[in-house]
Amino acid sequence: KLDLKYNLIGIYQTLSSMLEKKGDYKNALEYYKKLNSTKEAYLSAESDKRIRNLELNKKIDLLRFEKDVAEKMANIKHDFLANMSHEIRTPINSILGICYLLQQQDLNPVQFDYIKRLKRSGENLLGIINDVLDISKIEAGHVHLESIDFNVKELVESTFNIVKEKVSGKPVELQFDIKPEVGAWYKGDPTRIRQIIVNLLSNAAKFTKEGHIRLTIDREKVL
Repeated sequence: KLDLKYNLIGIYQTLSSMLEKKGDYKNALEYYKKLNSTKEAYLSAESDKRIRNLELNKKIDLLRFEKDVAEKMANIKHDFLANMSHEIRTPINSILGICYLLQQQDLNPVQFDYIKRLKRSGENLLGIINDVLDISKIEAGHVHLESIDFNVKELVESTFNIVKEKVSGKPVELQFDIKPEVGAWYKGDPTRIRQIIVNLLSNAAKFTKEGHIRLTIDREKVL
């Protein structure tokens, strides 16, 4: 539309000048009026177009600025959580180490049970810290999956040790069944797999008042 108006301006200006030279002032005046109205419409449309482009550029600049700020804040949050988790994990690991040493001592059943509960609580807290750190890593796009060898039975037993505290005092039994066709060793990220299993069992423990919670590990049959 702007190109059409621009062409009409040239046509009206030419016709108005030609008619004026021929002495046809009446028609020359009509084309002169059309020339002026078309000029006004063209300039108005051109101004609106430039204003819209300017507003669009400003919005794009603002979105880029907000994106940069969000990325910087995410990195700051990740670094803060990483530092804090390191500071917290250090004493927790020390507590877990002391619990292990105490379990090697000649303790009576009550003392051994206390140490076992303390160890489980420390492991639960360590798991929560790892979950928080993983969330911040996901938000910042810094998640890296491991690919290491792990033993399936040992992994499942470690998750059960973490969840046992959640059903303590309730008539709920934790059970797991690893099918014979499931091999002993696999390659993957045992930490992430453990977190998945712990979350599933923790939810089950939360909503199970009595009975049992059973985890079955089977191998998918590929057709």
